[in-house]
Amino acid sequence: MNTIPTLQKNKPASDPFLEIKIHEFYIGMLIHPLQKIPPLTKIAFDMNVPVDKFKAAFKAIYGQSHYQVHMNIKLECAKRILCSGQYRVWQVSAMLGYSQTAKFVLIFRKKTGMTPKQFANANKKELLL
Repeated sequence: MNTIPTLQKNKPASDPFLEIKIHEFYIGMLIHPLQKIPPLTKIAFDMNVPVDKFKAAFKAIYGQSHYQVHMNIKLECAKRILCSGQYRVWQVSAMLGYSQTAKFVLIFRKKTGMTPKQFANANKKELLL
């Protein structure tokens, strides 16, 4: 099973101070993976840059949008939680901030090729071996 993704930098940003701020934002996503991401306007305002500049710089540095990165981090957290066997799918869905379990199941299946329950069962068997 994958661990929480650590992204390789594609290339440095043209503004080194913005790159540091973006990297700190990314580290914050890793430290608090289940926390909801604030709106882009707030992130950009906090960094004192236009929204488009933040989005472009993040994608240039990490090769993915901040939203894609956050979704991948949440997915890896979901996998870990499901493998623990301590929580039901609806509980994991709620932890990740989904108001509807069906939406979580749909996204999980799209990304992994199996439902959360199938994933948990398959990984429980691996843990027992």
